[in-house]
Amino acid sequence: MFWIPPTNMSPSSPAPNSGPSFEEVVREHEREIYRLILLQVNDAEIADDLTQETFLSAYRYFSARKTGEEVHFWLCRIALEHVKRHFRAGAFRTRPDEGASE
Repeated sequence: MFWIPPTNMSPSSPAPNSGPSFEEVVREHEREIYRLILLQVNDAEIADDLTQETFLSAYRYFSARKTGEEVHFWLCRIALEHVKRHFRAGAFRTRPDEGASE
């Protein structure tokens, strides 16, 4: 489930010795972010989608994050924001095919 950024996006290059590359961050944190989201939404497909959205957001703002900010907590905060948006959008409601009785 490794996330690969779109080719038309490019974050600013980090300064030398400024920390891990984005690819290293994804490799290190992808599974734990997925598990965090899965615990919240209890649906593997939705968790996959929200994990992708989390890393897409992180990719966009990777070079703009606060100096010294712990990457793990930054990613968790982004992930939980996506989970909140998911629930606010009403995505937790019964899907049309699940509520139908025959």
